[in-house]
Amino acid sequence: MVTESSETDNSYTKNITVSAPSQPNLSPYLPTGWSDKIVVSKVTGTTADSSPLYTTDTLYVDWAVVNNGNGAAGSFYVYLYVDGAYKTFWNIASLNANTFVPENDYSIGSLSAGNHTITITADATGVVTETWLRRLGRRFRGGWGVIATRGSKTPKPISGCE
Repeated sequence: MVTESSETDNSYTKNITVSAPSQPNLSPYLPTGWSDKIVVSKVTGTTADSSPLYTTDTLYVDWAVVNNGNGAAGSFYVYLYVDGAYKTFWNIASLNANTFVPENDYSIGSLSAGNHTITITADATGVVTETWLRRLGRRFRGGWGVIATRGSKTPKPISGCE
């Protein structure tokens, strides 16, 4: 046994906080001035939905994906579906936190009469570990086939996320 002058100062406690690493969160996004997260129009150069849509119309799709997480996302794919059928993809090389990437005027051709769904899925192959650990899709229901092409998109900075 050791004899000390004071037994009251033998211990010290420090509280610490351990946080999860910064992670991205990829989601369809509604940029300022757009009518929806997926826009379907009869003309190029607009970000507003057209109505009505006819079987004789060539239709164009605009979409955007945001990283509203607090970490950068590495390379990922965005898939486009029409009526649940895969049509094409885009490879996004990277997307910093609080930035979005848009696609404008992608031609999906014309569609038969009736209701149709247009879906985009960010991180469709599941390679990005996200804050919410899920990939989100957005559907547009309206009345519209698709020409499949590929492209690479350039991210845009945003001032705030939705």
